[in-house]
Amino acid sequence: MLLVGIAIGCAVFAQAMAGIWFGLLEEPGGDIESPPTGMLIPMLIAVIVGAVLAVWAGVNAIRAWRAGDRSLLLLVPMLATAVVAFFLIGEFAVPH
Repeated sequence: MLLVGIAIGCAVFAQAMAGIWFGLLEEPGGDIESPPTGMLIPMLIAVIVGAVLAVWAGVNAIRAWRAGDRSLLLLVPMLATAVVAFFLIGEFAVPH
């Protein structure tokens, strides 16, 4: 559960950074569409760390489930892993 909590925290941090840029710091009517590098790097790191931790938590949950643990709490990391997997599949399978 700790890994999923950290993964969710990373996702919230990345969304907050994007919200700060696009909601508060970007000048109205400006032509700048992406945040500066000083904001992009922490956002990218947070997204990558969050995705890796979500998948890691899901793999550990699946290993625990296969070992005989039948706790409903194992569904949380499995769902987090499914969200990451669906996002990655959709990102590369559907053209933008």
